[in-house]
Amino acid sequence: MLGADLTAYTLRLIGSDIEHYIRKLLYDGEIKYNMDARILNFSMGKPKVLFNNKLNQNA
Repeated sequence: MLGADLTAYTLRLIGSDIEHYIRKLLYDGEIKYNMDARILNFSMGKPKVLFNNKLNQNA
């Protein structure tokens, strides 16, 4: 058998690793939010963008 069993713990660990990797890509500017999307999901943190000609202070 190769690798570890896919238990609830290992699946959460994989999810956490992916989340950290995506957050790093966002902070490094490698990827960015699609602000034209129908639904905005800021689960990785709010982007620092201009809203109504003001910097969003909650970013």
